[in-house]
Amino acid sequence: MSTLAPLAAAPARADTDNARGFGAAASAQVGGAADPRAPLARAETSPAITPQGAGPVDAPIAAVVAAGVTGDPKDPARGATPQENAVLSARLPIVVEGRRFQTVLVTATVSEVLTISPAALAESLRPILSDAAREQLVALGSGQFPVATLGELGYLVRLNPQNLSVAVDVQPALRAIERFSLIDMDQYPESKQIYPGNVAGGLTATMSVVDNSDDGLGPTGRLGFFGFANVGGMRGVNIDYGGTFDIQEGRTRFQRDAILAFVDRPEQALRYSAGDLFPALPALAGSSPFVGISLQRNYQLLQPARIIRPTGRRSFLLEKAATVEVYSNGTLINRFAAGPGPIDLADIPVANITNNIEIVVEDALGRRELDSFALANDVTLLGAGLDEFSVSAGFLRDPNRDGYAYSNDWVMAAGYMRGVSERLTLGAHAAITKELQNGGASVAFAGLGGVILIEGAASRAVGDRTGFAASIGYRGGNFLPSGTNDVLTARLDYSSEVFSTLADPTSAADDRWRAAVDYRFNLTEDTSALVGGTYADRHSVGRADKFVTAGINHRIGRLQASVTGRLGQDALGRTDAGAFFTLSMIFGDRTIASASYDTLTNNGRVEFSRTRRAQAPDYSYRVGVEGRPGNRQAFGQAAYTHSRFEADARLIGNLESEGGSRGRTAAFRVQTGLAFADGTVALGRDPGRGFYMVRRHPSLEAADLVLYQGRSQNLPLATSGTLGPAIAPVNSPYLPTELTVVANNVPTGYDVGDTRFVVLPGARSGVVINIGSDAFRWRLATLYVEGEPVDLNYGELVNVATGTSQSFFTNATGRARFAELAPGVYEIRLAGRAFRGRFTVLNSDAPFIDMGVINLERSP
Repeated sequence: MSTLAPLAAAPARADTDNARGFGAAASAQVGGAADPRAPLARAETSPAITPQGAGPVDAPIAAVVAAGVTGDPKDPARGATPQENAVLSARLPIVVEGRRFQTVLVTATVSEVLTISPAALAESLRPILSDAAREQLVALGSGQFPVATLGELGYLVRLNPQNLSVAVDVQPALRAIERFSLIDMDQYPESKQIYPGNVAGGLTATMSVVDNSDDGLGPTGRLGFFGFANVGGMRGVNIDYGGTFDIQEGRTRFQRDAILAFVDRPEQALRYSAGDLFPALPALAGSSPFVGISLQRNYQLLQPARIIRPTGRRSFLLEKAATVEVYSNGTLINRFAAGPGPIDLADIPVANITNNIEIVVEDALGRRELDSFALANDVTLLGAGLDEFSVSAGFLRDPNRDGYAYSNDWVMAAGYMRGVSERLTLGAHAAITKELQNGGASVAFAGLGGVILIEGAASRAVGDRTGFAASIGYRGGNFLPSGTNDVLTARLDYSSEVFSTLADPTSAADDRWRAAVDYRFNLTEDTSALVGGTYADRHSVGRADKFVTAGINHRIGRLQASVTGRLGQDALGRTDAGAFFTLSMIFGDRTIASASYDTLTNNGRVEFSRTRRAQAPDYSYRVGVEGRPGNRQAFGQAAYTHSRFEADARLIGNLESEGGSRGRTAAFRVQTGLAFADGTVALGRDPGRGFYMVRRHPSLEAADLVLYQGRSQNLPLATSGTLGPAIAPVNSPYLPTELTVVANNVPTGYDVGDTRFVVLPGARSGVVINIGSDAFRWRLATLYVEGEPVDLNYGELVNVATGTSQSFFTNATGRARFAELAPGVYEIRLAGRAFRGRFTVLNSDAPFIDMGVINLERSP
């Protein structure tokens, strides 16, 4: 093992020496002396050059290993013997938790780092260090500094013997605040950006079989499919289609699904559509499917990365590297990996008037809730000067026919909203057919600690039936002291007897007055409560439904219990009084046991389940018993997700029934699909609404590519294999998604290139990521001119066939590195000197070869 004695004999290097550390810069020192003319030994003579696992081997690494070997300078492969106590001076890459930073000049033995330049380290770690921490390192100077002393300041510096990089652990308090807007593609500066291809298509098909032993019939089957075609990429033409085949007793019935063609202009948040439409209109207008054309501006759909409504902000500290999940009202809205240190979440998207936000981290110790809080905003509040609208026209679907048959009744519908200010949004709508006219307006504004929404509409139907409807809603919170997270929701609706909408053109609905109020709050950190009530009457009944509710929920560690009571009377005069009890126990992050019982209906349920994530492979299951007196059944379900398919099976058996039946129902389903993009067809579990395709270069035929979401490697989405590229479904159109590809079983020394990507998928996209290339080889050589090494020089390496070139440098011993080499003939040209040399790269060559000494000849 090395000691500090050789270090004492080695003078500290100033920054001016950093220029000598470019490329494969290294010099061997033994006892403080160095021979700058001695070329480095061939890398293949040292077992340390063989990397453990996949990934490129940097030239500085090869140089350092070779520098720790002494031998004959004229034949570096002969007589080489390791020198454990050699002190090396070289530039090595800095690695923090798997993230590579720029190289830094260090002195080291072949087993440990001895000194490092604090100023250079500060510059290398600039992206993750706080200003104060960086200034502290710079103040220590640019010379070499003992790493043991840096450890006292919070930096643990050590040599990674697997790839001879410098691993650095940085205490969380020294790190800069990491800011995640949750929606910004530019927050991934280290990731290569990938956009959808110009031609893509996906098809997902699912086959299910159900057999009920009580119906006297044989098994029934259903084959369903849905897919898309895209030409032109994100701004091109998209076509959605689908359908189902029902199969029973040898008879097959087909029913098609919606067919829709659309073009998006995401920069303007516009979508042009034609085909089977279902336009989004206010509730007082109703909505009905029809065939036609439409134009809409929808920021949430086409610009989810743009903040157009009030937003929240939250900061917290991570003690360890972890994957962070952000949930809004129980729905996952973002997932990202972050290192230890302060985290600042900004621009948290909102989808309701008040959002309960939960931050959950997942690390080596499992999943734990980190923080929870509420945001008071409303989806109807637009930013000042922004507007959203929808305009459509066509022919209504005939409600008396099955499938997609249409009537001769034309329809036109429009809706519009505009943010007058940050606190006021106005809206209007109109829906017109030959037999119905419906129009209305709305106003939403911030007030009383929340948001108030007032809507009104009038209608005129056949027979001169004129109606009116109105509603007022409120949602706000934080009335009580901090930590209670209290939320109040209230709504009052009125509808006249003949009010009509597109969804109810004949005024079949009988509602007149409907009122509801709900108030939820935290009593303690582990206990929450709710109180509420409802009132509803109808035009045809003299009485009304009147109920009050109250409940409490308490958590003890992983155990959670709740009870909600209900008391009231319905419109028929019946009195209901009862309670609903639940008890659940969490085992790990995705396994839960639960039980519930409703005294009003005498329904009970006991269940043990495990849920799936988006990763593959993964599995889930659910087993339990449910029922009421006289009717009980047991059930079980298991599901499995693979890169290429999904499958699930379930079995329901009657334990007791009023008819005495002991029958059972069995069902099985399997799903898979085909993805096409950039001339490649592959099998994936669900590519029918968009997909990511990870293809390997022919030179990586034996390698396995694993696609992960985010920077961490704990959420695999898909794996390549004998059935082709890795295929994973797109779940968030127009939202930047960070992906990482890990290549396993890669040839030693192979440079796979970029492995971290940020992709921006369109509404229907085939996003292709290519791993590997023809230019995966690299070479080391020691350049000589007239018997002398070409020390500290530079030049160009030219591909003779293509004329393309790359710069190279030599170190103090004439050592040079040539990277990204494809098969071909290359010429070495020194800058300012008329000397040339050539070498050839063959298809059969290994990824890395130390070519030894190359003697350059004077060019004519």
